[in-house]
Order: sequence, then C-alpha cells, then structure tokens
Amino acid sequence: MKNNLKELKAVVVGAAYSPAIISPSIAASPACGSWRASTPTSGDSRARRPAAAPLSCAVTENARRPKTQKHRIQDSPHLHTSIKHFPIIPFSKTSANTTKCAFLLVLLTCLGTPAAEIERIWLTHQTNAPHQLVVNWETDEPGDSVVEFGVTDALGERITREESVKLHHVEIPLAQKNVTYHYRVRSGAAASARHTLKGYPTDELRVAVVADTGFAKQAWAAAVQRENPHLLLSAGDHVPALHRGQPVARENIAAFSQLVGRSPELFGATPWLAALGNHDREIRPRGPKPPPEPVYDIEATAFRAFFALPGDEWHWHFDVPDFGVRFVALDLSHLSDMGTTWQTCHPYARDGVQFGWYRELMAASRQPFVITLYNERNSSVRGLEGGEWGRMIAQGSLAITGFGYFGERAEVNGFSFYNTSVSGTGTPYADPKSAVLKSEDNFVLLTFRREPPQLSVELKSLNGQVLDRKEVSSRRTAQESKP
Repeated sequence: MKNNLKELKAVVVGAAYSPAIISPSIAASPACGSWRASTPTSGDSRARRPAAAPLSCAVTENARRPKTQKHRIQDSPHLHTSIKHFPIIPFSKTSANTTKCAFLLVLLTCLGTPAAEIERIWLTHQTNAPHQLVVNWETDEPGDSVVEFGVTDALGERITREESVKLHHVEIPLAQKNVTYHYRVRSGAAASARHTLKGYPTDELRVAVVADTGFAKQAWAAAVQRENPHLLLSAGDHVPALHRGQPVARENIAAFSQLVGRSPELFGATPWLAALGNHDREIRPRGPKPPPEPVYDIEATAFRAFFALPGDEWHWHFDVPDFGVRFVALDLSHLSDMGTTWQTCHPYARDGVQFGWYRELMAASRQPFVITLYNERNSSVRGLEGGEWGRMIAQGSLAITGFGYFGERAEVNGFSFYNTSVSGTGTPYADPKSAVLKSEDNFVLLTFRREPPQLSVELKSLNGQVLDRKEVSSRRTAQESKP
C-alpha cells in the first residue's frame, strides 16, 4: 500500500501539469464544481507531449466536501485557475487518507494546465508627453496582445491588438494623475500577474537617470526604486553588446531582454526612456582595428524594435508639461570613430539631420527646464562644429552623459555637465571644467517642484549617499536676471 500511495502522489503532481491524462469521468465529477480541465492550444509546447493513459478515480461524498477553509481553491489572476492554498496530506495506509489522496487528484486534474506566466514587462512612452503609455512584453509563442488596466484592482478597461507577435507593444491612456494604475497583460493562453504603476503627479516629479547598466558590478535597480521615481531615463550602454563573441543579426534583442529580466520590479512599474550608447548596437566584436564590415548598427535596429520611444527613437524629446520640463536624447557616442567601420552614431555635422533637428528643437523650446542626454564625453561634445554643439546645449538647463565610469559635475559658465554611471569605479577621465569627481557607482536624481518651478539635482551613490547636490534655476528666472 505504501508504494501505491507514493505512486499516487507522483500521479497527483503530474496530473496538475498534464491535462492530456485527465479522464472524462473525472472532468465530469461533481467534485469539480465549476472548474473545467483545460486543453492546451496548438501554440503551447505542452501540447506536443505524448498523452498518457487515462486515469479513473472513485470519489466519495466526504471527499467532495472540503472540511476547512484552507482546503478551498481560489481563483488565479491567470486565464486558467491555479492552486493558491491546499493542505499537505500525510500519506499512510488508512483508507481515509487514501480517499483524501483521491480527492486531491480530482481537484488537481480538474484545474488543468496552469497558464504560462508573462514576467518580462517594461513600460515606455512613444508620444512626446505622458498622456499615453506603452506596455511592452515578450512571449515564447506568437499571439495577440491584450492589456487590461484601471485605477483599481478590478481593472475594468481593455485594449487589444490582434496581430500575432512575440514582441508586444500596446499603448494605453494615462488620463488620471495622482493615482495608482493596475494592469495585467495577456497573449493567447499566457498572462501576467497584476502590476501597478504610478500616474504622473501634480506636486513633485522625481526622475532617475542611470547609465552603463550593461557594466554594473552590483545590483543597481533597488537603489533607484528606493527613490520611488515617476520616470526612469538612461544615458546609454544598457548592455555590454548585442553579440556574445560572434556576429549577430541587427534585429537581435536578446541582450535587452536579459536586462529587463534582471530587474522586473523596476521596469514593470516605472516608465523608461532610453538614450543610445555605442554598446547598445554592437553586432560583432570590435577588434584591434576597423574590420571590413561595420561593427555597429548605426540605425540601432534592435534598440528601436525593443523600446517604443518618441519620434525617430534614435533621438527623441519628451515633455512633462505640468512641471515645465523637456528631456532631449541625442545620438552621440565614440565620435572619434566617425567615418570608419567603427562608427557608432548618426553624424553630428552641421549639415546633418541630427544637428538641424536639435537646433530647431532648442530654438522652439519654451519650457523652464530643458535637459539633454547623450553618451559621449562632455568636453568633446562641447567642442563639436566649432563649439556650436556646446552653445546649443547651453541654451537648456543641464546635460547628462553616460560616457565614463565615474560620477562628475563640470561647470562651464554656470551650466552643469554631469557624467553618471552605475558602474562608477572605472578610470575617471576628468572634465577640464570638473567641479565634483567621484569614483563610486552612482545615478542622478532630478526632483521637480511645480509652483514656483524648481529643480534639485542630486548625484547619489547606490547606497543612498548624496555625493553632490545643486539647485538649478528655471530658464525664465535666469533670463530675467540677466542685465
């Protein structure tokens, strides 16, 4: 009998994951109540398993009546139900426990196959303002894209895209402020757990800026989460490369997927806008000298496929009107390699697309605060095109790069140029105008207050220490104070 019960225990566990072995008599049993055995879809890898022989089971009236509260099986947030609580049943030679085993077998087989859970989710904006949000996720099998969302746990709203894809982007409205949004995603038989995100505020806006996440030597996401940011910006080099020693296709997004998979709590709860670095498009090893074929995908195909960003995506701007701030991302990195097969970024020349776009944007910007992001050395960028790039950037409020593995604030005629890196213990290439230089893993925290417009900039270590702090005046105030 003991051996038979061990076999039954193994069958019970296996039955929960193999709906093909459910007997029709069990599925129709009164013990199943409203539950139904599920059948895997053709896209489910479980459907390809060989079917086992059907089982049968006698169920007594006592087995059909749960004795205590903890025997109840609760609904799951997924498409299929799953067990939340069930008792651990001791196995013995008694017929009573044999009946309990049979009852557990019935319940487990009636529940059917648990749906695959979607865990890799990230949030972005592809509009130039925060009234819309893109929910992004991946699935192993192609399927439709569904987001259920609302300002309560009941959700209540739903947006569906019917195309069959593995990489999903669904845009939802963020119509309310100062609320917590709840959401869940679905694709075919797969579903996520419920997640939450903050609606944009009306009193204080917190924005975290990170860089070099592809080279972090310690966990950094938790340090950012402790600041409870409403928005996450990144200044390049999110991944070490797109390849792993051998050339890969320009469309290969695996490195970005792994980045999200390491910090799902942050990326599933905080909108994220990313600026390009050279490593974010490295499709083959760089080598000691420029090879015959391009090392970098200048068009950043994988990056633009993975992130749903505003505009052309390789450069963009994003405004938060309630706080009078405009964020601008440029594509500037490894400028010394321009014109070779090591070239990483779009041209910066005066007659190029990027220069013209930035010049027009800065001339039209009326926001109290304008912040520019890129991934090149600050002093190099300031000198481009006879210093014209530096003059355009200085029309804003401050600039942030992720070029070097250190923390820094440089001051040029009262304008601040920051370098930040969550891998901040590398060689510090000090700016000639450096005012603060730190060899610590760090990030930048921007805190905006609405009335009157105020901006506080903190360079923070991952343990929460403030390495540097500066108050930045509104551009309007600065202009009014000029003689």
